Amino acid sequence: MKILALCILALSCAALQAQVPQSGLKLWLRADSLVQKNAQSELVTWKNIVDLRSAIVPVPSTPVLTSTINGRSAFVLDGAGYIEAPSMMPVGADYTLVVVAKVNNTVGANNIVSGNNRAFWLNNSLNPRMLHNGNFGQQAVSTVAMNELSILRVRYNNATGIARLAVNNLQGAADPIPANTDSVVFIGSYARGNFFTGAISEVLIYERELEGADLIALDMYLHARYAVPRVPDPLPPLVVFDVLPQSLLVAKCNDSLFIKGRVNSTRVRSVNIIVDSNGVVVSSKNITGVIVGSSFNAGFFVQQGQHLYNVVVTLDTGGVVRDTALNSRNITCGEVIAITGQSNSIWGAPGTVASPWARTYGSNSSAQRADTAYKPSSADGFGGGPDVGAFGLYLQNRIAETMKVPTLVINGGVGGTRIEQHLPDPDNRLNLSTIYGSWLYRVITSGSSERIRWLFWYQGESNGDNDDYLALFDQLYSAWKIDLPNLQYVVVIQIRPGCGPNGHEKIRDAQRKLEYRHTDVIVHAASGLPFHDGCHYGSDGYFALGEQLFNIYRINELSLQPGRFVSAPTISAATCTNQPCNNIRLQFRRADQLRMTPDVSVGGSMRTARDAFYANGDPTMLPLSVSVTSDAVELQFASPVTRVSYIPDKNYVNTAVVYEGPWLVTSTGVGAITFNNIDVQPTSVAGERYADASSQQSFVVERGQPLRLGAHKPCSILDLRGRIVATSPEDVAGLPEGIYVAHLGYVNVRVIVVP
Repeated sequence: MKILALCILALSCAALQAQVPQSGLKLWLRADSLVQKNAQSELVTWKNIVDLRSAIVPVPSTPVLTSTINGRSAFVLDGAGYIEAPSMMPVGADYTLVVVAKVNNTVGANNIVSGNNRAFWLNNSLNPRMLHNGNFGQQAVSTVAMNELSILRVRYNNATGIARLAVNNLQGAADPIPANTDSVVFIGSYARGNFFTGAISEVLIYERELEGADLIALDMYLHARYAVPRVPDPLPPLVVFDVLPQSLLVAKCNDSLFIKGRVNSTRVRSVNIIVDSNGVVVSSKNITGVIVGSSFNAGFFVQQGQHLYNVVVTLDTGGVVRDTALNSRNITCGEVIAITGQSNSIWGAPGTVASPWARTYGSNSSAQRADTAYKPSSADGFGGGPDVGAFGLYLQNRIAETMKVPTLVINGGVGGTRIEQHLPDPDNRLNLSTIYGSWLYRVITSGSSERIRWLFWYQGESNGDNDDYLALFDQLYSAWKIDLPNLQYVVVIQIRPGCGPNGHEKIRDAQRKLEYRHTDVIVHAASGLPFHDGCHYGSDGYFALGEQLFNIYRINELSLQPGRFVSAPTISAATCTNQPCNNIRLQFRRADQLRMTPDVSVGGSMRTARDAFYANGDPTMLPLSVSVTSDAVELQFASPVTRVSYIPDKNYVNTAVVYEGPWLVTSTGVGAITFNNIDVQPTSVAGERYADASSQQSFVVERGQPLRLGAHKPCSILDLRGRIVATSPEDVAGLPEGIYVAHLGYVNVRVIVVP
């Protein structure tokens, strides 16, 4: 009898194996085959048809019961039970995973066939997804949901890293994920938890990527066996496009765009290409006498301004109506702007209406390689999708409205991130699981690498006093300069007191110094912006910031003033005005009728200008009085001062209340850049060097001649309004006659250009 049983088993296995492709098949579990159950119809073992190794229900699991679906056997998992199969998942190799399953409850992780760091799961949805190496930030997520009994398929190519997910043969994802390193196979579980609620009838694992006839054969077997309709394979396209402009594309102005393709079917008799601009045909081409393999092409010029181009390619296939092969709509040209940072760089203003000329590309922080569509910009969310952030969308709207220029914003901001999290992967700059790689991938695939001249950086709240922010920023800046070779303006928005760790006064002071380290950096203060909630802003706060940034953008782009325009006042010198050095004068550059905002009631107390300043690194050493003139602040302290600061770390002194003013601002409400522990210089002849344009040390230069300062190499040379007009002594030769200031760190000397 034992021999007979073995023979029957062998014949049964052979019969089963004749039904599916065998090459590369490692694991095949079918609920009506090679199953051992106990008296309560609970699963005990489930043998692999390929090699008769057993899958088991481990001791911690709840019982796995038998049921049927569509007349076929299945095992029911109750959200607490699972099956442990032999560890046969291919590692570092191609694979195909196929599961016949039905989900009973969408609440929960619902792991279908997973491991210890690999997961094929649903994540509180009906959309299957795949991840490797525990990397939840880089998953392949199907856009096709499973309904009722479904045949789920994952095909993974180890060389490309692309995981293709299909439900009933309808492909829902083709996304990059890391290589698999996990051979463990849990049916209905991830790492012995995160269980599945539903039924599973069949599991197959191949150590290769099934394709062609083998894939069709397996599909035919499964769909016929379980009576699940199979979505037909898509028909081959009538034409194949090699080059085509996408809908909502923001091209480079005054460039030509092309449509190139090949005929792929004998049904095609002719190809007609029409391009219209604002309803007027600008290009038309009809290609006749085509055969399979014939190429076709056309091009059109993209004119600067608010023009919309539509490209329609139709095919004559012998029908009454021509077949539409391509319909790309609302193509325009304009500028590309980069924004990145943490939450304030991407925080939204729901309900903001986007200009039709405001576009983005892909999705914010997307790790999906296929996410490469142009989209209308949005500020409705707070990251992800087409979100560009509230101030980003405001900036786009104002540029479109006032300057009549369409824009494409690529925002790489991610909330709650430290600056080091924004650095590129040194081994793979296009690592889509990193913030930088995701952002750079969208920059490159949109063709924007050489088009981005403006980058806005709003980050710092997640860093603290032990971080070398200057060194970290230098690394990030260097990466930007490599990947954006034509970058001209880096606008750093200096953070303000709010959420995050202690030590923000040091982070802010490091940000203040960035314009002296990099001549293309513009530092702009967030201090003084309205509607701050302690971490983010209400919509009007972001709109106020957007208006200030638009002013910087507009004036520099249109060259409305000579030199580089910067609107935020910054400290140029702190000097004693009396012998005990308890009276201090703070001199500001770029000062435009400075004033302190009114006293404000915060945290149950009236806050005054005295709360904004302190001395000698002691937050309790507040001034006795504060007086503001058009370009300076006079402070009186009770005792001698050696160092002075503007704005405390986070809170009002001896409170847990976040500092919310008063603020030092210009006549237009632009906040002054905050500073920390500036050395106070004694009043002396030498000290006069720090008195900005009133300095007694002057250099007289004939127009057309360079400035000769010996060993001194100033970071920047400014006009009397604080605008950078030159970045080297040699550049002075190109300046018109007048008075300028050469900035040498904290030392400023006067430069007089004469006829």
